[in-house]
Amino acid sequence: YKGFNFLMHAILLASTSEATPIVTQIYQEVADIFGTSGQNVERCIRNAVEIAWRLKDDPKPTNGDYIALATTLLRIQKRPA
Repeated sequence: YKGFNFLMHAILLASTSEATPIVTQIYQEVADIFGTSGQNVERCIRNAVEIAWRLKDDPKPTNGDYIALATTLLRIQKRPA
């Protein structure tokens, strides 16, 4: 899925940013990397999140919530012990 690659790049971009980036800015940055539109990136990431969440009974998070959660987990793992 393209959405998975887009999502991974979005998470990496968000995790390396000093400030909390706006999701629409991340979509455009990912779009520029892959030579597509921000709207296509948003749609593909939404599809990837829906597929990842398919087996859960919990409400599906928004793209921004999913990226924020993954970014937080990544930053926690990178912290020195």
